[in-house]
Amino acid sequence: MAKIKIVAMVCAAVFSVTAIAAEEAKDPKPVAVRKLGKDDAAAFVRLTVARSARFDELTIFRRVLREKQAEFQEALSGLEKKFGLDPKKSYSYEGTTHKLFELTAAAKKGAEPTKKEVKSFKDAKSAEPLATAMVARKLVENQITVLAQLSREKEQEAALVDAKIHKMFKLDDNGTYSFNTADSTIYRTGTKAKAGVKKSAK
Repeated sequence: MAKIKIVAMVCAAVFSVTAIAAEEAKDPKPVAVRKLGKDDAAAFVRLTVARSARFDELTIFRRVLREKQAEFQEALSGLEKKFGLDPKKSYSYEGTTHKLFELTAAAKKGAEPTKKEVKSFKDAKSAEPLATAMVARKLVENQITVLAQLSREKEQEAALVDAKIHKMFKLDDNGTYSFNTADSTIYRTGTKAKAGVKKSAK
């Protein structure tokens, strides 16, 4: 049974992510804060590379997510124009009866939604355009859900690596940093204007 449900909550959760590439106030000149030995320098590079990899993956997930959200809106628009379905409402098509129902959420939590018949088709062939469009829309909705979850996971992973870097090398959480491989020194390059995870620390 295919259902139409707006995924505004999922989309909002994705587009409200704030832990990426925080704004920063640049210091007049980078300040050397810690010179690392060979082993520590290698560990610092490994961690920053690991964090960068997670941000790269997150960038890809978010780009594809935006594309899928646009595709989802097109699917809703198509269902509205071709079949008169309100994008703000939920529907269910029953293949056995060839009927389309509008669903209203039950007042009691966990209870089945109320169904109201809004369209009826004489057979599966006549209902095929609607059924196909609803299945396609549902597929995109599922993809959005998965991409949103993957984005949150990558954001959390990046934040954990960032916290480990700051703790291991005793760096100020409010600072932004760079690493000079030539002299194995960590430099403070700025101060975060608002909380977040800086995308790069090389």
